[in-house]
Amino acid sequence: MSAFQDFGPLTERRKAERQQSRRKKLMIIGSSIGVLAVVAVIGVAAVVQHTGGSEGDSDPASGSHKQLHSASRSVEMICSSTDYKKTCEKSLSKTSNSTSSPKDLIKAAVKVIFDEASKAFGQSQLFKSDDERVKGAVLVCQELLNSTKDSLTRTLNHLNVDTADKLVKQRRALKSWLATVMTNTETCVDAFPEGPMKTKMRKGMQTAKQMTSNALVIIQEPEFHPDGMPSWITESDRRLLKQQAASIYTPNVTVAKDGSGNFTTITEALNAIPTDRDTAYVLSIKQGLYEENVTVESWMTNITMYGEGSRKTIITGNKSHRDGVQTYHTSTLTVVGDSFMGVALGIQNTAGPDGEQAVALRVNSDVSIFLNCRMDGYQDTLYAYSNRQYYRGCVITGTVDFIFGDATAVIQNSVITIRKPKPNQQNIITAQGRTDKREDTGLVIHKCRITTEPGAETFPNYLARPWKFKSRTFGNTGPGADTSKRVKWQGVKNLTKAAAEKFTPANFIDAGDWIKKTGVPVQLSFYNN
Repeated sequence: MSAFQDFGPLTERRKAERQQSRRKKLMIIGSSIGVLAVVAVIGVAAVVQHTGGSEGDSDPASGSHKQLHSASRSVEMICSSTDYKKTCEKSLSKTSNSTSSPKDLIKAAVKVIFDEASKAFGQSQLFKSDDERVKGAVLVCQELLNSTKDSLTRTLNHLNVDTADKLVKQRRALKSWLATVMTNTETCVDAFPEGPMKTKMRKGMQTAKQMTSNALVIIQEPEFHPDGMPSWITESDRRLLKQQAASIYTPNVTVAKDGSGNFTTITEALNAIPTDRDTAYVLSIKQGLYEENVTVESWMTNITMYGEGSRKTIITGNKSHRDGVQTYHTSTLTVVGDSFMGVALGIQNTAGPDGEQAVALRVNSDVSIFLNCRMDGYQDTLYAYSNRQYYRGCVITGTVDFIFGDATAVIQNSVITIRKPKPNQQNIITAQGRTDKREDTGLVIHKCRITTEPGAETFPNYLARPWKFKSRTFGNTGPGADTSKRVKWQGVKNLTKAAAEKFTPANFIDAGDWIKKTGVPVQLSFYNN
C-alpha cells in the first residue's frame, strides 16, 4: 500500500509510467447498460414549425387552434421516449402554451420537478413523532430539499442559452445534477425507519422521481467545448482551474495543530474563507490529528486542502448509526462545494466494526478530486453520494458496503483494502445506488489493487452488490476474479472492451483537460499491457 501513498503528483506519474508490466484492469460497478433514449430538439422544432399554420392563413381562430395543436403535438413528441409518458404529458400540458418552443418545454420539464419535489420533501415536516430516528430522518429530508433546489436551480440557469448548439453542450452537467435530485429523493425515503411514515414518503416521492426520470431522457449527451475542456465547465471555472493548477501548493492560509499557522482547526479556516472571492482558495494543513467533523459547505467552491501525507495529516471522527445518527450525517469530512481538491489527507471514522454505518468521507461535490488520500473506516467508509468525482493514488479501507453511493465516480491507481469485520458478517466492497436506468451514474474502479488485512481473508468477500434497483455490475481480472459463481440474473452481463470504453475516465467523467490542468495525473483510456 505504501507504493501509492505520501508522494507528489509528479512522482506518482513517473511511477505509473514505469509500471508497464501490470495487466490492464477495468472494474465497472454496474449491472445493465441501457441505451439512453434521445429526443431530438431539432425534431421537436420541426413539428412546431410544420404544424403551426400556413403563411396565408387569415383566420385568427383557426391559427390559434393550430398553434395549440402544435404545442400539444410538441408535448407528445418530447414525451414519446420517456418511461412515464402519462406523467410527462400531464405535467407539460399544464405549462405549455401556443408559443412553447422546444427549449421552453425542456425548461418546463425541470420546473415541474421543482414544484413536485418541494411538495414531496416538505411532506416530512408534517410528521410528528418522539422517535429520534424519525426526527433525524426529517432533518435529512429538509437538508436534501435544499440540495435538490440548488441542483434544479443550476439546471434551469444552464438552460438559459440562446441556441440549440449551446444547449447540447450543457447536457452532461444537466444530467449529473438531475441524477443528484434522483439520489436525494431516495436518500430521504431511506432515512425513515420501516413503517407507515416511510411508506407515505415513498408514495409522496413517486411523481417527483418519475418527472426526474423523464427529464433525464429529454436531455441527451453533450459534446466538448472547442477549447478541449468539458462543456460543463463555465468560462469563469476555466480560468479558476488554470489558476488552481499554478497555485495548488501556494496556500492562502495554513492550519497547524501546534499553533504555528493561521488557524488551529480546519473548520475555523473554512469559516474564514471570504465569501466575495473570485479565485481558488488553498488551505495548507500541517501534520497533526484533527479531531473534528469538517464540512465544506456548498458556497465554498474551488477549495483545495492539502496535507503533509495521508498518515500525517489526519481528520478523525466517530459518529455512527449505532449512536442514533443518520448515516448521511455520520461523515467525518463532508464535501459539498464544487471543484474541491483534497491532497495527501487522511480521513477516518473510528466508530469501529460495532458502529454500524459510520462514514469517513461523504462527497456531494461536483468535479471533485482526491489525490494521495486515505479513507479508513469499517461499514460505509466512502459515501460517493452524487455528481462527478475522481480518486487517484488513494487507499480506501472498510468492511460492509464501504464504497457506496450514486455518484459518477472513477477510482484509479488506488488500493482498496478489506478489513476484518464482525463475526458472522461478510464483506462487500461496493454498493452502487442507481435507481433509474436513465442515470449516467456508477462506480468505476480502474487499475486498482484489492487486498485484505490479516484475518479478513477468512470471511466471504465480494466486489459488489446491487444496493438499488438499477445498480450496475462489474467486469474484472486477476486472483479472486472468478465469475463462474456470479448470480444468473437477467440484467447481469460481461462487458466487451468496446462497451467498456464508455466507462473509461475520458468518456465517463470527461476527465480530459479539467483534471490534467490541475496537475493531477490521469489515465484517460485503457492501460497497455
